[in-house]
Amino acid sequence: LLALGLALVLLAGAGTKLLDRADFALAVEAYEIVPERLAPLAAVAFAVAEALAGLLLLPPWTRALGAVLALVVLALATGAVIVNLRRGRRAG
Repeated sequence: LLALGLALVLLAGAGTKLLDRADFALAVEAYEIVPERLAPLAAVAFAVAEALAGLLLLPPWTRALGAVLALVVLALATGAVIVNLRRGRRAG
């Protein structure tokens, strides 16, 4: 049940990012983690990894791989936030 819940969260997040790739690329660029020219590619790669993690969490036979990928995706997102907070940047 937890895997299903996490899968839905990841899939919803990925769907939002993929539906508005340009806006998400701007958000990635604003974090100043990757070079500006790589922000669109990084944004798509992140969203695809997020979607793949969600999909892999659904069948029991791929759940472990999905959990590992979900951990990587969540660690990357958390790391980006931490880096920017340490830089003194705040939302808004």
